[in-house]
Amino acid sequence: MQDYLTFEQYCAFDCSRNMVITAGPGAGKTRVLTERFCHIILTNDDVGIGEILALTFTEKAAEEMKARIYIQLSHILNDLRRKQDSDSKIVRRLKETLDNFSKNRIGTIHSFCAYLLRQYPVEAGIDPGFVIIQGLTQREMILKAITSAISAVSKEKNNDLTELIRIFGNSGYLIEAIKNVIEHPVAFKRILYITHF
Repeated sequence: MQDYLTFEQYCAFDCSRNMVITAGPGAGKTRVLTERFCHIILTNDDVGIGEILALTFTEKAAEEMKARIYIQLSHILNDLRRKQDSDSKIVRRLKETLDNFSKNRIGTIHSFCAYLLRQYPVEAGIDPGFVIIQGLTQREMILKAITSAISAVSKEKNNDLTELIRIFGNSGYLIEAIKNVIEHPVAFKRILYITHF
């Protein structure tokens, strides 16, 4: 067992099953996933760099994980070259892995979904040349959709809208609350679950 891993973290090395690791910031998720990734490469000759899928929520976390894995595999390769035959099977495997590191499948959930949609556009019923809208354009589209929906509700069910505006204080706060629900659907689902019971 690695000295710096807890028992629970070490359990993530069970490569006979898929795994989801959740924890708060700074709990060691990236470290555990890095160790697990390297463990798979070092112990399973049948698995190549492009056959391990590691997903994160943010680009920053994905880039950090890529860097950690590359550095760790490089250190292991250098240590093995110093200690044993530089043409051993594991040394060749590590060298091949590092040479093909650009084929890794480490990224965000969004980038993986975009990859799948580009691979299977006909099945998904979308244009294969689709573009993911981000940043200011995305925020503007969300705001436009929210205000359009509020306008439609006000025409049909003005009493419901009046009650919502009364609860939130004004239409600006209502729009902000709706934007938060869109941006953080899991938190909203938890709130609904708590208020339901």
